[in-house]
Amino acid sequence: MLTTLLCRQLGIEHPILNAPMGGGIAGPELAAAVSNAGGLGTLGLVALPPQFIGEQIRRTRALTGKPFLANLVVATLRGGEIDACFDAGISMLGLFGGDPQPFVADAHRRPRSRSCSRPSWMRCGPFQ
Repeated sequence: MLTTLLCRQLGIEHPILNAPMGGGIAGPELAAAVSNAGGLGTLGLVALPPQFIGEQIRRTRALTGKPFLANLVVATLRGGEIDACFDAGISMLGLFGGDPQPFVADAHRRPRSRSCSRPSWMRCGPFQ
């Protein structure tokens, strides 16, 4: 099976991730299934209230002990969403659909959760 430098850096076995589709499509069950299969499970957390974001991350953590990414859309942030991600103990955060720069320094200053064995990783902007 193909293993890449990115796989090693993210702590996954296969260079596969699910699309972080919002609206409940890429929820805890899908993200955990992808992570448990050796890929990088990705939660689509677009336009969700912070409390629900935390619940989705905790549910995913209950379904897998493997790395997964919480993905937010910058243009839909209203306040508290990034805090909810870190408070729930994510190890990876993806920011998409807007300028992530105002959030990067803050994310890198945050202490790691005990449940996080790797530093946060941020995906910024569209894939081209």
